[in-house]
Amino acid sequence: MRYFTRFDGQGVAYRLYRFEVQEKKILEEFWTPEGWQHDIDARIAGYLSIGEPDLDEISEAHAQNLFPQAFGLSAAPQEDSIEEMAVGQKKYFKMPNGFFESSEQVQSKFIEHVIDSLDPVGRGDKTRRPIRYRVYFEGSSIIGILSDIDAYKRAQHFLQEKSDSGKLQCFKWWCKECEVNPLIKGISPERHVLKISIPNVTKIISDGQVDWKWKDPKSEWALSQGSAKDAYINIVERKSRPNWVIRISAEEAGIDYVFKD
Repeated sequence: MRYFTRFDGQGVAYRLYRFEVQEKKILEEFWTPEGWQHDIDARIAGYLSIGEPDLDEISEAHAQNLFPQAFGLSAAPQEDSIEEMAVGQKKYFKMPNGFFESSEQVQSKFIEHVIDSLDPVGRGDKTRRPIRYRVYFEGSSIIGILSDIDAYKRAQHFLQEKSDSGKLQCFKWWCKECEVNPLIKGISPERHVLKISIPNVTKIISDGQVDWKWKDPKSEWALSQGSAKDAYINIVERKSRPNWVIRISAEEAGIDYVFKD
């Protein structure tokens, strides 16, 4: 079973999805206080097919920590400490505030303390899932994705200045973020689907390594135009002014522990 979540403007997870390819069907559901519901919009299948970062995949342990009721649990850890909550043979630990901004020495000390606390139940293998920075462009049937922090910072600074001056415009009928966090002057541009011009796309891209691809690589248009990267270069050289959008996000997935039997 695979789990996915969405975050609001304050970085709080507010929706949980689960997805599994079964022998005779694909299970795709989202959690509500009334229980698991079939997702007729097939959001996970769409996310996995086009790669747009509207969702984040998380581990089962992380999903249980964020949405304990979806797994029949009564509570999740509330204190910023390593005091554990045992559920069967599993244990969960809440990361202290500011953990990912702290030094490597502080992080290592905390992780060692967590692992030591698992005895005598047993030690576990740990995998850190660091902050993922994404800058996502779309226009002219082309998708461009940047995953480095420098590009994210350029985009965040540029868009925040626009927001502070009240000049950001959102594609509201595309933007799921507007459903929970409407675009107003001074708001963070995180996760909003925002209008952007080609010159400003070029400015944000700078020397970054963009992963260019066609939204529908099998379409007649894509097959007739060659590579998505060359098509973007052609747009810039022609000084064309098509409608494009940008979406940025910086989200941390935390640390997952896989426990050995």
